[in-house]
Order: sequence, then structure tokens, then C-alpha cells
Amino acid sequence: MKKGLLYILVLICSATLFSGCLKHGTERTIDPSMTATMGAYTFNANYIKPATIKPQLADSSTTLVITGTDNVTGNIIELRVYKYKDATGTFSIIDGKSAASLTSAGVTSQAGSGLVAIKDVSSNIVTGYFSFVTLSGVTITNGTFVVGKPWVY
Repeated sequence: MKKGLLYILVLICSATLFSGCLKHGTERTIDPSMTATMGAYTFNANYIKPATIKPQLADSSTTLVITGTDNVTGNIIELRVYKYKDATGTFSIIDGKSAASLTSAGVTSQAGSGLVAIKDVSSNIVTGYFSFVTLSGVTITNGTFVVGKPWVY
């Protein structure tokens, strides 16, 4: 009986001791999304894929690539931020600091103007907004995205 009580006491003390090892913080849960407006159509991605690309050249900069796919229409929006440094900022398409494209009905049109902005970077999430006009004349406005950092997965 005393041995059983001793085991229970050790178990309770251990649980109390190790409960202080739990990580408490303000980490946001990854709930990926990408939306945008194209005229009367609202793009709503069902699948969002973040990635980073590091070329094996002398320039060791990193490119952040965010691809959103609307599985209902098949439309795809791809955003790129060049020389991404894990920080917030506004990146102009005209200045070559970012790029964007829209694929619709199997045809891809690059952005001729616009921007991609990184609004918030946490330890596991990148959020931002975008707008651009494709070379074929399609205007994309009110774009937003929330993605997990690709190097967190």
C-alpha cells in the first residue's frame, strides 16, 4: 500500500515538474489562404503552396514563391519575392523586386505592374497582400495571402 502511494506521489510530482517545460507562446496556427478580386470574379485558392528557391550561383539570394490554386476554376496565381530576407516590406513588380502571374484556362500571363507586400512574418507564418495587372490586361486587386513558412514544414 505504501509502495502504491509512493508511486502516485512520484507521478504527481513528475507531472508538476515537467508541466513547466511546456512551450507557451503566441504562435499562430497555420490556416493558409489566398484570395483576390478579378472584376466580378473572386479568386479563392483551395490549395496554397509556399516555397523558397536558392540558386546555386554566386548570387545566394532566396526567392519566396507563393502559389495559390482555385481547384474549382483551375485558375492559378503565383507570387514571387526576389532576394527575400525573412522580413516585411513592399516589393514592386516594375522595379523587379517581385513578380506575379495569372494562369487561366491553361494560359499564363505575367504581371506588367503591381506589387507584392509582406505584412507580417512570424516564426511559422508569412502574411501579405498583392495587386497587379497582367500583360494581357487582367486586373487583380485586393489580393491577400496567409501561408506557412516553407522552411518550417
